[in-house]
Amino acid sequence: MAGTAYFKTAGLIRDQSDQDTAQAVFKSLWDFFKHLETNAVATEIARNNGSASTYANPLGTDYYHGAEPFGEGAWAVFLMVANGGRTAPYYVFLAWSAGSGSFDNAPNFPGLIRGGTGSDKNVGIQMATAFDSGGSPASPWPAAATGSMGSDTKQDPVWDEPASGELYVWPLSNTEGDHTTSRENCAPVLYSSAASNRYRYYFVGDEDNLALMHSEDTDDQLDAGLFMGMYQALDEVVVDLPLFMFQRTGAPLFEVDQPIGSITGSTSSEGGLARLRNGALTRLQLPDGGNITATGSPNMSYDPSAGVGQYPIVLAEVPPTTDAVSQVGWMDPTFWRVVHGRGHMVQRADGTWIVMRASTTEGLCYFMVPWNDIAPKAVFTEAGVTS
Repeated sequence: MAGTAYFKTAGLIRDQSDQDTAQAVFKSLWDFFKHLETNAVATEIARNNGSASTYANPLGTDYYHGAEPFGEGAWAVFLMVANGGRTAPYYVFLAWSAGSGSFDNAPNFPGLIRGGTGSDKNVGIQMATAFDSGGSPASPWPAAATGSMGSDTKQDPVWDEPASGELYVWPLSNTEGDHTTSRENCAPVLYSSAASNRYRYYFVGDEDNLALMHSEDTDDQLDAGLFMGMYQALDEVVVDLPLFMFQRTGAPLFEVDQPIGSITGSTSSEGGLARLRNGALTRLQLPDGGNITATGSPNMSYDPSAGVGQYPIVLAEVPPTTDAVSQVGWMDPTFWRVVHGRGHMVQRADGTWIVMRASTTEGLCYFMVPWNDIAPKAVFTEAGVTS
Protein backbone atom coordinates (compact mmCIF):
# COMPACT_ATOMS: atom_id res chain seq x y z
CA MET A 1 0.00 0.00 0.00
CA ALA A 2 1.86 3.07 1.21
CA GLY A 3 5.50 3.74 0.36
CA THR A 4 7.92 6.63 0.80
CA ALA A 5 6.68 9.38 3.12
CA TYR A 6 7.02 13.05 2.17
CA PHE A 7 6.80 16.02 4.50
CA LYS A 8 6.25 19.72 4.84
CA THR A 9 6.42 19.99 8.58
CA ALA A 10 6.37 22.35 11.51
CA GLY A 11 5.91 25.56 9.55
CA LEU A 12 4.93 28.52 11.71
CA ILE A 13 2.42 31.10 10.46
CA ARG A 14 3.04 34.09 12.72
CA ASP A 15 0.58 36.75 13.92
CA GLN A 16 -1.09 38.17 10.80
CA SER A 17 -4.46 39.40 9.64
CA ASP A 18 -7.15 36.81 8.90
CA GLN A 19 -6.52 37.25 5.19
CA ASP A 20 -2.74 36.85 5.38
CA THR A 21 -2.99 33.88 7.75
CA ALA A 22 -5.39 31.97 5.50
CA GLN A 23 -3.32 32.84 2.43
CA ALA A 24 -0.12 31.60 4.08
CA VAL A 25 -1.70 28.28 5.09
CA PHE A 26 -3.05 27.79 1.55
CA LYS A 27 0.31 28.66 0.01
CA SER A 28 2.12 26.23 2.34
CA LEU A 29 -0.41 23.50 1.49
CA TRP A 30 -0.02 24.16 -2.25
CA ASP A 31 3.77 23.96 -1.84
CA PHE A 32 3.34 20.58 -0.13
CA PHE A 33 1.38 19.22 -3.09
CA LYS A 34 4.00 20.62 -5.49
CA HIS A 35 6.59 18.72 -3.44
CA LEU A 36 4.51 15.58 -4.00
CA GLU A 37 4.48 16.45 -7.71
CA THR A 38 8.28 16.68 -7.73
CA ASN A 39 8.33 13.12 -6.40
CA ALA A 40 5.84 11.85 -9.04
CA VAL A 41 3.11 11.29 -6.45
CA ALA A 42 0.78 14.08 -7.62
CA THR A 43 0.19 16.19 -10.72
CA GLU A 44 -1.32 19.67 -10.74
CA ILE A 45 -4.00 19.72 -13.44
CA ALA A 46 -5.74 23.08 -12.88
CA ARG A 47 -5.31 26.31 -10.92
CA ASN A 48 -6.68 29.81 -10.55
CA ASN A 49 -4.32 32.27 -8.85
CA GLY A 50 -7.16 34.19 -7.24
CA SER A 51 -8.71 37.63 -7.21
CA ALA A 52 -6.58 40.43 -8.60
CA SER A 53 -8.10 42.85 -6.07
CA THR A 54 -6.71 41.04 -3.01
CA TYR A 55 -3.11 42.28 -3.06
CA ALA A 56 -1.50 45.15 -4.94
CA ASN A 57 1.13 42.92 -6.52
CA PRO A 58 0.57 40.91 -9.72
CA LEU A 59 -0.96 37.50 -9.14
CA GLY A 60 1.21 34.43 -8.88
CA THR A 61 1.95 31.63 -6.43
CA ASP A 62 3.92 33.45 -3.70
CA TYR A 63 3.13 34.12 -0.05
CA TYR A 64 1.13 37.30 0.59
CA HIS A 65 4.33 39.29 1.13
CA GLY A 66 5.99 37.97 -2.05
CA ALA A 67 6.38 39.61 -5.42
CA GLU A 68 3.45 37.74 -7.01
CA PRO A 69 1.17 36.29 -4.31
CA PHE A 70 -1.87 34.06 -4.54
CA GLY A 71 -5.00 36.24 -4.46
CA GLU A 72 -8.11 35.48 -2.40
CA GLY A 73 -10.26 32.75 -3.84
CA ALA A 74 -7.25 30.99 -5.37
CA TRP A 75 -7.74 27.29 -5.93
CA ALA A 76 -5.85 24.32 -7.34
CA VAL A 77 -6.59 20.72 -8.34
CA PHE A 78 -4.10 17.89 -7.99
CA LEU A 79 -4.31 14.36 -9.33
CA MET A 80 -2.96 11.76 -6.91
CA VAL A 81 -1.63 9.37 -9.51
CA ALA A 82 -2.33 5.65 -9.53
CA ASN A 83 0.47 3.36 -8.40
CA GLY A 84 1.22 -0.29 -7.85
CA GLY A 85 -0.87 -0.50 -4.70
CA ARG A 86 -3.71 1.79 -5.78
CA THR A 87 -4.95 1.30 -9.33
CA ALA A 88 -7.45 4.19 -9.26
CA PRO A 89 -6.32 7.82 -9.07
CA TYR A 90 -8.06 10.38 -6.90
CA TYR A 91 -8.27 14.15 -7.14
CA VAL A 92 -7.79 16.83 -4.49
CA PHE A 93 -9.24 20.37 -4.72
CA LEU A 94 -7.84 23.21 -2.53
CA ALA A 95 -9.16 26.76 -2.03
CA TRP A 96 -8.88 29.65 0.43
CA SER A 97 -10.70 32.80 1.54
CA ALA A 98 -10.72 35.23 4.45
CA GLY A 99 -13.74 36.84 6.04
CA SER A 100 -17.08 35.31 6.90
CA GLY A 101 -19.30 34.86 3.85
CA SER A 102 -16.56 35.04 1.23
CA PHE A 103 -15.72 31.44 0.40
CA ASP A 104 -18.01 31.45 -2.65
CA ASN A 105 -16.59 34.67 -4.10
CA ALA A 106 -15.08 34.51 -7.58
CA PRO A 107 -13.00 32.80 -8.77
CA ASN A 108 -13.97 30.11 -6.23
CA PHE A 109 -17.61 29.96 -7.30
CA PRO A 110 -19.48 27.77 -6.69
CA GLY A 111 -17.85 27.10 -3.34
CA LEU A 112 -18.85 26.24 0.22
CA ILE A 113 -16.91 25.21 3.30
CA ARG A 114 -18.58 23.19 6.04
CA GLY A 115 -21.90 23.79 4.28
CA GLY A 116 -21.63 27.61 4.35
CA THR A 117 -19.68 30.54 2.99
CA GLY A 118 -16.96 30.58 5.58
CA SER A 119 -15.53 31.80 8.85
CA ASP A 120 -12.80 34.40 9.34
CA LYS A 121 -9.99 32.20 8.04
CA ASN A 122 -10.76 29.43 5.55
CA VAL A 123 -8.78 26.81 3.66
CA GLY A 124 -10.98 24.10 2.19
CA ILE A 125 -10.41 20.76 0.50
CA GLN A 126 -12.32 18.13 -1.48
CA MET A 127 -11.48 14.62 -2.60
CA ALA A 128 -13.02 13.05 -5.72
CA THR A 129 -12.76 9.98 -7.92
CA ALA A 130 -14.84 8.57 -10.78
CA PHE A 131 -15.33 5.48 -12.94
CA ASP A 132 -16.83 5.07 -16.40
CA SER A 133 -19.62 2.63 -17.27
CA GLY A 134 -17.09 -0.16 -17.67
CA GLY A 135 -15.56 0.38 -14.25
CA SER A 136 -12.36 2.00 -15.50
CA PRO A 137 -11.03 5.17 -13.83
CA ALA A 138 -12.34 8.39 -15.38
CA SER A 139 -11.51 12.02 -14.79
CA PRO A 140 -14.25 13.85 -12.86
CA TRP A 141 -12.62 17.26 -13.42
CA PRO A 142 -14.50 19.05 -16.25
CA ALA A 143 -12.48 19.64 -19.40
CA ALA A 144 -13.96 23.16 -19.59
CA ALA A 145 -12.33 23.95 -16.24
CA THR A 146 -8.84 23.40 -17.64
CA GLY A 147 -7.45 26.08 -19.92
CA SER A 148 -4.46 28.17 -18.91
CA MET A 149 -2.77 27.25 -15.63
CA GLY A 150 -3.29 30.13 -13.21
CA SER A 151 -6.49 31.36 -14.82
CA ASP A 152 -8.58 28.19 -15.12
CA THR A 153 -12.34 28.56 -14.58
CA LYS A 154 -14.32 26.55 -12.06
CA GLN A 155 -17.47 24.93 -13.45
CA ASP A 156 -20.95 24.25 -12.00
CA PRO A 157 -21.15 21.45 -11.04
CA VAL A 158 -17.57 21.43 -9.86
CA TRP A 159 -17.16 17.73 -10.65
CA ASP A 160 -18.54 15.78 -13.63
CA GLU A 161 -20.24 12.41 -13.32
CA PRO A 162 -19.30 10.08 -16.20
CA ALA A 163 -22.21 8.90 -18.33
CA SER A 164 -23.57 5.69 -16.78
CA GLY A 165 -20.58 5.74 -14.45
CA GLU A 166 -19.93 6.54 -10.81
CA LEU A 167 -18.70 9.68 -9.06
CA TYR A 168 -17.63 10.07 -5.44
CA VAL A 169 -16.90 13.49 -3.96
CA TRP A 170 -16.01 13.97 -0.32
CA PRO A 171 -17.17 15.43 2.04
CA LEU A 172 -20.10 13.04 1.81
CA SER A 173 -22.72 15.77 1.29
CA ASN A 174 -21.49 16.18 -2.31
CA THR A 175 -22.31 12.55 -3.09
CA GLU A 176 -25.31 11.71 -0.90
CA GLY A 177 -26.50 14.93 0.69
CA ASP A 178 -27.40 18.59 0.33
CA HIS A 179 -24.71 19.45 -2.22
CA THR A 180 -25.19 16.89 -4.96
CA THR A 181 -26.24 19.53 -7.51
CA SER A 182 -23.12 21.71 -7.60
CA ARG A 183 -20.79 19.40 -5.62
CA GLU A 184 -19.11 22.45 -4.17
CA ASN A 185 -18.85 21.76 -0.43
CA CYS A 186 -15.36 21.56 1.09
CA ALA A 187 -14.08 20.20 4.38
CA PRO A 188 -11.85 22.62 6.27
CA VAL A 189 -8.11 22.36 6.58
CA LEU A 190 -8.36 25.73 8.35
CA TYR A 191 -11.66 27.13 9.65
CA SER A 192 -11.24 29.52 12.53
CA SER A 193 -12.51 32.67 14.18
CA ALA A 194 -9.86 32.55 16.91
CA ALA A 195 -8.41 35.90 17.92
CA SER A 196 -4.91 34.45 17.75
CA ASN A 197 -3.42 34.03 14.31
CA ARG A 198 -0.42 31.89 15.20
CA TYR A 199 -0.59 28.50 13.53
CA ARG A 200 1.81 25.62 13.20
CA TYR A 201 1.07 23.13 10.45
CA TYR A 202 2.13 19.54 9.83
CA PHE A 203 1.64 18.05 6.35
CA VAL A 204 2.63 14.42 5.74
CA GLY A 205 1.86 12.19 2.77
CA ASP A 206 2.88 9.18 0.75
CA GLU A 207 1.73 7.56 -2.48
CA ASP A 208 -1.71 6.79 -1.00
CA ASN A 209 -2.36 8.86 2.14
CA LEU A 210 -2.41 12.47 3.31
CA ALA A 211 -2.42 13.88 6.85
CA LEU A 212 -2.98 17.66 7.07
CA MET A 213 -2.90 18.99 10.63
CA HIS A 214 -2.50 22.29 12.47
CA SER A 215 -2.46 23.74 15.96
CA GLU A 216 -3.59 27.20 16.97
CA ASP A 217 -1.48 29.21 19.39
CA THR A 218 1.30 26.66 18.67
CA ASP A 219 0.29 24.75 21.80
CA ASP A 220 0.70 21.08 22.63
CA GLN A 221 -2.41 19.80 20.89
CA LEU A 222 -3.87 19.73 17.40
CA ASP A 223 -6.94 21.84 16.74
CA ALA A 224 -7.86 20.20 13.45
CA GLY A 225 -6.88 17.28 11.29
CA LEU A 226 -7.84 16.16 7.83
CA PHE A 227 -6.89 12.69 6.67
CA MET A 228 -7.50 10.96 3.36
CA GLY A 229 -6.26 7.95 1.51
CA MET A 230 -6.59 4.18 1.39
CA TYR A 231 -7.79 1.72 3.94
CA GLN A 232 -6.95 -1.95 4.07
CA ALA A 233 -10.15 -3.91 3.44
CA LEU A 234 -10.87 -7.13 5.27
CA ASP A 235 -10.47 -10.25 3.14
CA GLU A 236 -14.19 -10.97 3.48
CA VAL A 237 -15.25 -7.52 2.22
CA VAL A 238 -15.54 -6.71 -1.49
CA VAL A 239 -14.91 -2.98 -1.94
CA ASP A 240 -14.89 -1.14 -5.25
CA LEU A 241 -12.59 1.55 -3.95
CA PRO A 242 -11.02 1.43 -0.47
CA LEU A 243 -10.68 5.21 -0.09
CA PHE A 244 -11.70 7.37 2.86
CA MET A 245 -11.72 10.99 3.96
CA PHE A 246 -11.87 12.03 7.60
CA GLN A 247 -11.89 15.64 8.81
CA ARG A 248 -12.31 16.55 12.45
CA THR A 249 -12.14 19.86 14.28
CA GLY A 250 -11.76 19.93 18.05
CA ALA A 251 -10.70 17.40 20.63
CA PRO A 252 -10.35 14.54 20.56
CA LEU A 253 -9.78 13.84 16.87
CA PHE A 254 -10.39 10.12 17.34
CA GLU A 255 -13.56 10.01 19.42
CA VAL A 256 -15.46 6.87 20.31
CA ASP A 257 -18.56 6.28 18.15
CA GLN A 258 -18.06 9.53 16.23
CA PRO A 259 -19.82 9.51 12.82
CA ILE A 260 -17.71 11.02 10.05
CA GLY A 261 -19.78 12.49 7.24
CA SER A 262 -23.24 14.04 7.17
CA ILE A 263 -26.05 14.91 4.78
CA THR A 264 -25.60 18.63 5.49
CA GLY A 265 -21.81 18.68 5.30
CA SER A 266 -21.81 21.23 8.11
CA THR A 267 -20.58 19.33 11.18
CA SER A 268 -17.17 19.28 12.84
CA SER A 269 -16.67 15.71 11.59
CA GLU A 270 -16.87 15.37 7.81
CA GLY A 271 -15.67 12.89 5.22
CA GLY A 272 -16.90 9.46 4.14
CA LEU A 273 -16.09 6.34 2.17
CA ALA A 274 -16.87 4.93 -1.24
CA ARG A 275 -19.89 2.66 -1.59
CA LEU A 276 -19.68 -1.09 -1.14
CA ARG A 277 -20.90 -3.17 -4.07
CA ASN A 278 -23.76 -4.61 -2.10
CA GLY A 279 -25.04 -1.58 -0.23
CA ALA A 280 -25.16 2.15 0.37
CA LEU A 281 -23.28 2.20 3.64
CA THR A 282 -20.95 5.12 3.18
CA ARG A 283 -20.58 7.01 6.43
CA LEU A 284 -17.36 6.41 8.30
CA GLN A 285 -17.73 5.83 12.02
CA LEU A 286 -14.95 5.68 14.57
CA PRO A 287 -15.34 2.73 16.93
CA ASP A 288 -13.93 2.27 20.40
CA GLY A 289 -10.81 0.59 19.11
CA GLY A 290 -11.56 -2.82 20.57
CA ASN A 291 -8.78 -3.71 22.97
CA ILE A 292 -7.37 -0.19 22.89
CA THR A 293 -8.32 1.35 26.22
CA ALA A 294 -7.55 4.44 28.22
CA THR A 295 -5.36 2.52 30.64
CA GLY A 296 -3.51 0.18 28.33
CA SER A 297 -2.03 0.50 24.88
CA PRO A 298 -0.74 -2.11 22.45
CA ASN A 299 1.73 0.45 21.18
CA MET A 300 3.52 1.93 24.19
CA SER A 301 6.87 1.43 22.48
CA TYR A 302 5.70 3.20 19.30
CA ASP A 303 6.40 0.06 17.36
CA PRO A 304 4.88 0.23 13.85
CA SER A 305 5.22 -3.51 13.29
CA ALA A 306 2.31 -5.39 11.71
CA GLY A 307 -0.73 -5.97 13.88
CA VAL A 308 0.13 -3.37 16.50
CA GLY A 309 -2.00 -0.28 16.98
CA GLN A 310 -4.14 -0.60 13.86
CA TYR A 311 -7.33 1.49 13.70
CA PRO A 312 -10.57 -0.05 12.39
CA ILE A 313 -12.63 1.40 9.54
CA VAL A 314 -16.34 0.99 10.30
CA LEU A 315 -19.35 1.81 8.11
CA ALA A 316 -22.71 3.18 9.18
CA GLU A 317 -25.86 4.08 7.25
CA VAL A 318 -26.52 7.55 5.84
CA PRO A 319 -29.01 8.74 6.82
CA PRO A 320 -29.00 6.42 9.82
CA THR A 321 -32.03 4.15 10.06
CA THR A 322 -30.49 1.87 12.67
CA ASP A 323 -27.49 1.96 14.97
CA ALA A 324 -25.93 -0.96 13.14
CA VAL A 325 -22.30 -0.62 12.08
CA SER A 326 -19.90 -3.00 10.41
CA GLN A 327 -16.13 -3.13 10.22
CA VAL A 328 -14.81 -3.29 6.67
CA GLY A 329 -11.09 -2.85 7.22
CA TRP A 330 -8.27 -0.91 8.84
CA MET A 331 -6.68 2.44 8.20
CA ASP A 332 -3.52 1.76 6.20
CA PRO A 333 -1.21 0.35 8.89
CA THR A 334 1.90 1.47 7.01
CA PHE A 335 0.86 5.09 7.56
CA TRP A 336 -1.59 5.27 10.50
CA ARG A 337 -1.15 3.86 13.99
CA VAL A 338 -2.87 4.59 17.30
CA VAL A 339 -1.49 4.89 20.81
CA HIS A 340 -2.90 5.86 24.21
CA GLY A 341 -1.62 7.90 27.09
CA ARG A 342 1.44 9.42 25.43
CA GLY A 343 2.46 13.05 25.04
CA HIS A 344 1.98 15.15 21.94
CA MET A 345 4.81 15.09 19.39
CA VAL A 346 6.72 12.31 21.09
CA GLN A 347 9.05 10.74 18.54
CA ARG A 348 10.47 7.27 18.23
CA ALA A 349 14.16 7.14 19.07
CA ASP A 350 15.04 6.97 15.38
CA GLY A 351 12.67 9.85 14.56
CA THR A 352 10.67 7.84 12.03
CA TRP A 353 7.24 8.09 13.73
CA ILE A 354 5.60 10.80 15.80
CA VAL A 355 2.59 10.85 18.14
CA MET A 356 -0.08 13.50 17.51
CA ARG A 357 -2.97 14.37 19.80
CA ALA A 358 -5.89 16.77 19.87
CA SER A 359 -6.33 16.92 23.63
CA THR A 360 -4.05 17.32 26.61
CA THR A 361 -6.12 14.72 28.48
CA GLU A 362 -3.97 11.67 29.02
CA GLY A 363 -5.49 8.32 28.13
CA LEU A 364 -7.36 9.41 25.02
CA CYS A 365 -6.69 7.85 21.65
CA TYR A 366 -3.80 9.58 19.89
CA PHE A 367 -2.34 8.56 16.57
CA MET A 368 1.03 8.16 14.93
CA VAL A 369 2.19 9.08 11.44
CA PRO A 370 5.56 8.68 9.72
CA TRP A 371 8.05 11.44 10.46
CA ASN A 372 11.36 12.78 9.16
CA ASP A 373 13.24 13.18 12.48
CA ILE A 374 12.88 17.00 12.40
CA ALA A 375 12.19 18.35 15.89
CA PRO A 376 8.50 19.23 15.49
CA LYS A 377 8.56 22.67 17.17
CA ALA A 378 12.07 23.80 16.26
CA VAL A 379 11.15 25.52 12.99
CA PHE A 380 10.09 29.17 12.98
CA THR A 381 9.49 29.95 9.31
CA GLU A 382 6.39 29.90 7.14
CA ALA A 383 8.01 27.51 4.69
CA GLY A 384 8.75 24.92 7.36
CA VAL A 385 10.93 21.95 6.45
CA THR A 386 10.29 20.03 3.24
CA SER A 387 11.72 16.59 2.74
